[in-house]
Amino acid sequence: MKYETGSRYLSEQSKKRPHNRPTHNTKAGEVWIANDMRFEGSEGRKDRPIVIVSVNGDSIKCYHCTSQISSIRKRSEILDLASAGLEKKTYVDLELHTISSNKLSHKLGELSYEDRDILHIG
Repeated sequence: MKYETGSRYLSEQSKKRPHNRPTHNTKAGEVWIANDMRFEGSEGRKDRPIVIVSVNGDSIKCYHCTSQISSIRKRSEILDLASAGLEKKTYVDLELHTISSNKLSHKLGELSYEDRDILHIG
């Protein structure tokens, strides 16, 4: 699998994991790579990490992750990168999105209890 723009987020271990397609076990607090997600304010798309907020069948509510801090958009830094399967400083954009589960590529990790509390994710 090839990771170009999204590779700055991923640990080497995460890049080597086999595809771990979503199942009924996908749950809130997990960090996944989602395919073909839109850039902010642009027509461009890329694979990016997301944090799952809730799952209802094939519908997933999530937050996008980014390496960019913003003075305009509300973002929260992930404190425990290792648990989340991330390597570089990563922020969660607190705008809620809904995607189909078929956009999920593979699981990177899970948020720590501290990060879940900060983001109010059960």
